[in-house]
Amino acid sequence: MKKLYSLAILMFLASLSINAQITASGIQNPSYMGNMNVSYSLNPGYVWHDLQTRDIGTDYYGTSTNNTYTPYYFRKNNTWLIKTHWNFESYYGFLYLFKLVEPAVSNETSPPCFGKWESLDENNGNPTGNFFYMTLTGTCSTLNNASPPPVNAILLSPNSISLPQRDNTSINATLNPTTGSMVWSIDDACVKVFNGTSWNCL
Repeated sequence: MKKLYSLAILMFLASLSINAQITASGIQNPSYMGNMNVSYSLNPGYVWHDLQTRDIGTDYYGTSTNNTYTPYYFRKNNTWLIKTHWNFESYYGFLYLFKLVEPAVSNETSPPCFGKWESLDENNGNPTGNFFYMTLTGTCSTLNNASPPPVNAILLSPNSISLPQRDNTSINATLNPTTGSMVWSIDDACVKVFNGTSWNCL
């Protein structure tokens, strides 16, 4: 009886591993990749070198967006990356796609459910300065996630008005602000007003 019970537990755990996945939304991927806002399977069995050198004990996720490209998530040196394997007429290789920049350092075995990512140069992995926010659902981590992106519009509700929420660099870069303009500073946690010369907290 104990053997049957143990076997049932092992089968249940195996089924959880098979069904575990993440589903992405918000990816701004190159058009040749096809749709990357799809589901990715947990530890699908790839044996590529990158995955063999990933951080010990971490998960990785992969899928195939078309017949040529197979993107995958993995963590290396405490940073989550997305690369893609490509295979075309007996030729194959890898391209860099994205790097997680917030949170910049991750100690979690799974990627964060909400993060800020940066596009990378496909060939050398250098940062491009192009950022986007991505939401994951499924077997992702909720322990260390990115802060919500700035809100660049006034939001009205029956009980309140929400000002645009921006960092000081973005506020000071505003072109031709009107005297009396107001914005919420994420950095200083205050409402800032433009007095005709500079932005100051109320």
